Amino acid sequence: MDNLTKSLLIIDDDIGIRDGLSVLMGRYFNVETASCGKEAFEKLEKSQYDVYLIDLYLGDISGLDVLKKIKSLNKNSVAIILTAYGDETDIEQAEKLGADEFLHKPITYNKLMDVINNIFEKGEKTSNFEKYQNSVSKFIKEVSNELKVHLNIAEGSANYLYEKYDGDIVEVSNTIKKAVHEMKMIIEFLNVLSNLKNKTYTDERKIITIKGLMEEASRKLFDRGVFKRVVFEDASFTFFRDSLLNIFTVVLSILSHSDRSILRITKNGSELLIELINLNFNVKNFLNDEEDFSYPSVEVRLLRELISYVRGKINIKTGEKYTSLILIINLS
Repeated sequence: MDNLTKSLLIIDDDIGIRDGLSVLMGRYFNVETASCGKEAFEKLEKSQYDVYLIDLYLGDISGLDVLKKIKSLNKNSVAIILTAYGDETDIEQAEKLGADEFLHKPITYNKLMDVINNIFEKGEKTSNFEKYQNSVSKFIKEVSNELKVHLNIAEGSANYLYEKYDGDIVEVSNTIKKAVHEMKMIIEFLNVLSNLKNKTYTDERKIITIKGLMEEASRKLFDRGVFKRVVFEDASFTFFRDSLLNIFTVVLSILSHSDRSILRITKNGSELLIELINLNFNVKNFLNDEEDFSYPSVEVRLLRELISYVRGKINIKTGEKYTSLILIINLS
């Protein structure tokens, strides 16, 4: 929290408390004071502040009335009630009016700063969550567009089958099946992503082998043909099984969309290297959250989240025509 850019209004009828807090808080805030409720209202007419320290009993006006006025002007401002005599009823009323904290005097400077910092930190988390909600909305929109592409393929194929049913029915059938499978995989990826974002994704360390996970991933993908472009030496180790299975499934899915690429998997000591070599689409855009998205954005975004979950790293090597994606996972 950059306090030096924030303003603070101390509202207290005790000159000793006003002056003492002004000196202490002045090291971090632009401080002003008010000796009573009337003076506080006058200052509020001219400007608003980031933080308010309000004595509950001001002599002329209740601190709760001042709090109500403050929150009516800016509900996001930080308002802390200070009192030596407040009871449960006062605390309840202050909370209803939007007080961020209710503190009993005497209070130490360190305690007060901890409270203020915690309030601002909570506010920053709320702001970050709102940004996350916006990014999720954007992501869902992009996924919706991708699903529409697949649906159009299925619809076009179905129309072709209806109008030209004496043609190559097998080819049309395979096209429809592929489009439907793509949609199913995207839905599965979205479910994994949703669990990761909602903190409900659980996993356990288990003894696993690269070969076993690769075979299971290919079954999930319904595409054993992609194995022709996979090079690996089998190895067993203890790691988060579900996470690595999902990573392999996503990696195979990306590989299936890039016809000139190969996948190389090697275990080097305590590290697992997963290399997608010569991808013929720009992976870098996905990882940098740039606007120019190319297919398959769902897979690459999910891969980034999964790698983050297992505390792995993603490296990118970009050439003139091709991009290589290297995943480094620490198994220890």
